[in-house]
Amino acid sequence: MPRSLYTRSAPELPRILSFFRLPEQSAIKKLIHRFKFDGARTAGDDLFSLIEARLPELLRLHCEENEAAGKFTDLSSFSNGESVTTPNRTFLVPVPLTRARERGRGLHQTRQLARAISAATGLPLFEGLKKVRETPPQSSLTRTARLGNLAGVFALQESLPVPSRTTFLLVDDVLTTGSTLNACARTLRAAGAEKVEALTLAQVETVGGGRGENFLQKPEPATAS
Repeated sequence: MPRSLYTRSAPELPRILSFFRLPEQSAIKKLIHRFKFDGARTAGDDLFSLIEARLPELLRLHCEENEAAGKFTDLSSFSNGESVTTPNRTFLVPVPLTRARERGRGLHQTRQLARAISAATGLPLFEGLKKVRETPPQSSLTRTARLGNLAGVFALQESLPVPSRTTFLLVDDVLTTGSTLNACARTLRAAGAEKVEALTLAQVETVGGGRGENFLQKPEPATAS
């Protein structure tokens, strides 16, 4: 397993950190597919066990980038007893699903992942970001189509306003073009977020402008010939 986090950026996100890279690590791809499409909580548990030892590295990188935030909290809840500091005003934000999509999958995989990271690190959750209408799955679209698929899709829950002087760390399963994370970040910034970064389980290296990045597309049911 690689020891370093992978880093990319997107127009609305100065930094996106990922634990794995696809399609190189095919075993990870299979676990993520089960977690994402089959509602397999055990696959989520297995994925978290693989990333848990690297959470101190994640927090160190985040802390180095955000030293100007001022106050820091000492966190020592890791299984190896390691202590890491991070800014107080950092919230984990799971990329939302619609209720219909969550029911169809049997699991809100990004929320489960964000809650596990929160429990291990002490970083609080912000669950005020909502997906207000259904869209075709990003994994079924070309890169160009993805960029226009998410306009006006995300919104903030009125009863949960964005806290002031806050850094948000969006949590998603797979980074491909970054269009979903960009749309989420744009919504948070418009509501007053001071800074938005992102964390994903894996990132996919895209190929040109086509669909070479769709390694996690849900297979279509087989039909009789």
